[in-house]
Amino acid sequence: MAFSLENYLTTESLTDPRYVKWFAIYSVVNKGVWHRRELPIYPCTDKDYQKFYPLDDQSKSRFDVMNKRIDQQLFCTDWENSGVDIYGLEATGNFAAVDIMAAPCNLKLTQEDLGGLEDRIDDECVWDLNA
Repeated sequence: MAFSLENYLTTESLTDPRYVKWFAIYSVVNKGVWHRRELPIYPCTDKDYQKFYPLDDQSKSRFDVMNKRIDQQLFCTDWENSGVDIYGLEATGNFAAVDIMAAPCNLKLTQEDLGGLEDRIDDECVWDLNA
């Protein structure tokens, strides 16, 4: 699986690290008790793309255009080695899910409720958009 964030109308990339960072959480809930851990994500590589299912013509042309843009990138995770198993329904109180979010660049990911491995605040992060 790969993902990105772009403006629907202009297709402008919305992944500028000065403003946004990606974060994925793997949550397992057993009898209502939550356990969370960060799921590492990174810019996709050619090795990742080789694992994709063959693209249909329409998807391939869009993928090729997006992949050639300097300002756009897809993000991936190493599913094979992640230990992720997605199952169940939230309503049952027993399930596992992956949440992927685009967060403000200055969000501290190590907060207890997020469970990040590190904060990863980019040196070029714009902390105050009104400055």
